[in-house]
Amino acid sequence: DKVISPGSIAVSICVQVFEHLQNPELAMAQLYKLTAPGGWVVWSAPLFSMIHGDPHDYWRFTPNGARLLAEKGGFEILAVHSPGSLRELSGYFVGINAPYWEKKALVQDTGSDFPLQVYMLLRRPESS
Repeated sequence: DKVISPGSIAVSICVQVFEHLQNPELAMAQLYKLTAPGGWVVWSAPLFSMIHGDPHDYWRFTPNGARLLAEKGGFEILAVHSPGSLRELSGYFVGINAPYWEKKALVQDTGSDFPLQVYMLLRRPESS
């Protein structure tokens, strides 16, 4: 509150951060507090990824887990996108990363049970 005034941020981009936080629920609540009513948050986190930033890599988020985190934080969830499939996951495990895949395979949400990432578009309600 001393650095950024509550309700003063119109758009936040929070990508690949929450897996590194010890208390993601508290962080989501703080993000909500800083977001202006009607403001937007672009959020992403990995589901399948090697441990990175060790020792500070604590969490992985399923699409449902990410939704729950955002809902408990007070946000409206406008979109959840979770691209990837068993094909990309298998490739990832043997070292075949993004440069080897077609762009469509990396961004298309197929409804697979094996998404590599979770992306959300969130909005703080106007009336909050």
